[in-house]
Amino acid sequence: MGQSATSAEMNLEQVFPDDILLEIFRRSEPKTAVRCRALGKVWNEILSEYSFMKENTFATKGKHLNLLLQVGLAAWVYSPDNISMIDCVNGAVIPCQLPIEIDQSGWWSVIGSENGMLCLRYSINGFNSEVLVWNPLLKSLRCLEDPADKLLRQAVIGYAFGFTPRTNQYFIVHVSKRHIRDRFLHCNVYDSAYGEWRHGYIKDQRLKNLGDSSAVYRGKAFWINWVGRQSNIASDIVIFDVVTFEIQKIKISHSPNQDRKLYFQSITVFQDNCV
Repeated sequence: MGQSATSAEMNLEQVFPDDILLEIFRRSEPKTAVRCRALGKVWNEILSEYSFMKENTFATKGKHLNLLLQVGLAAWVYSPDNISMIDCVNGAVIPCQLPIEIDQSGWWSVIGSENGMLCLRYSINGFNSEVLVWNPLLKSLRCLEDPADKLLRQAVIGYAFGFTPRTNQYFIVHVSKRHIRDRFLHCNVYDSAYGEWRHGYIKDQRLKNLGDSSAVYRGKAFWINWVGRQSNIASDIVIFDVVTFEIQKIKISHSPNQDRKLYFQSITVFQDNCV
């Protein structure tokens, strides 16, 4: 490590070398790692680094007995208490406030979550919007500009969030078009490996309504394309490649006896499969 935590700084004799301690902290529960920031200035800096928090999240993946749930309305919510931590062992419900302050004209909604990270879209005052990537356990957050904030009102819009399997690289995807009849889509992809948005335009593929449900799986974003007068018929699975900016649709087949309006409700990644 570039810096060393001295015994004088911690007011105690250090038994293990720094590299051994860092590995212990990396494999510790996130709350334990956060508390250990109090060991001193150097350790506070090391354990607060984004690279350490990502490594800690992956090292302890699958060991947590807590779920982070959104409770209440599905979107455009004004209440920090609508996020709660639920202990799967004793069933205790602990309110978990958002790391941002939103006034009564503001709103927030969940784009997606994976590997202990939540991706939110929000507006503090109801006008300008931003994107937030937040790890509630490690109390880390990253605020990003919202591509939709620079566009006029859009008729079709979709967001997605997810990681590349077995890596700490994640993507945030935004696609939109101003009118249903427009022939081109605005496409924006944030890649955490480069820390910036990439922008482009692609052919529309006759998208009508992408809905709120989405997933990112193996470098591709997935949505359900809804059609009908009330946008309540699942027509296609839309697949967007975050690297090549190519888009395709897979027709959803329905048997004669199936209700097309109820066939698909959401799309997600479950046990390394997109379902």
